[in-house]
Amino acid sequence: MFRVNYCGYNVHNPDGDIIYRPNGTGDYLFVVISSPMYFYIKNETIDALPGSCILYTPGEKQHYAANQEFFNSFVHFSCDKEDILPYKIPTNTLFFPKSTDNILHLIKNIRNEQLNQFTYKEKMQNNLLEILLMETSRNIIDSSNEYLASEMYDNFNSARMQMLFHPGEDWDISKLCALTHIGKSQFHVYYKKFFHTTPKEDLILARIDQAKYLLSNQNLQISDVAEQSGFKNINHFNRYFKKICGCTPSEYKIKHT
Repeated sequence: MFRVNYCGYNVHNPDGDIIYRPNGTGDYLFVVISSPMYFYIKNETIDALPGSCILYTPGEKQHYAANQEFFNSFVHFSCDKEDILPYKIPTNTLFFPKSTDNILHLIKNIRNEQLNQFTYKEKMQNNLLEILLMETSRNIIDSSNEYLASEMYDNFNSARMQMLFHPGEDWDISKLCALTHIGKSQFHVYYKKFFHTTPKEDLILARIDQAKYLLSNQNLQISDVAEQSGFKNINHFNRYFKKICGCTPSEYKIKHT
């Protein structure tokens, strides 16, 4: 039996807001991310793009923050562990359904039930939540049936995650090719096919995100931030930062510290 405790649809928190619950909550929390976020999971800082999801278990630490705008949809709910296991949804880690359209529609309906005193309100919420779990599970399974399950994709995704988790390190095509076991002539073709971008664009965005974190949270000089973020040339750093963020690193630092 599932019980909805609280639900929010397309909720807009203050820009840059931080959710920090070191002891989690006493129930499950299912979140659909609708704006770029940072999640802090097992001592890792992970970028979460719109369309990402996470299912926190009761008592699990919850720590995430908005990149800029904060939009998400969520459901707090209670159930026995045995009730949720059959759906095989990953817990306490980000995952990526093939589509969140139906998932968000179900959350909207759950929220509508919560706000009104309809007949069979609790039963309807219970049914909608169970369908939500089915839909989420189905989307994960459907995704795994496509090329994403291929060994080549796994190799590329592993290499990409290493690069994005450690953007301050030196990365070049030779290093990435060694990790993916593929030649340079094919590397860019498959990278674009899998991730719809280039490794250079991916790396620059990750380095800028790292720089924003350092500028906002540590008492560092601009040159130190650039170096720790992987930029060897301060002029390149300033140019990319302003192009992506719309302001200089100095202006960003003043605004966010």
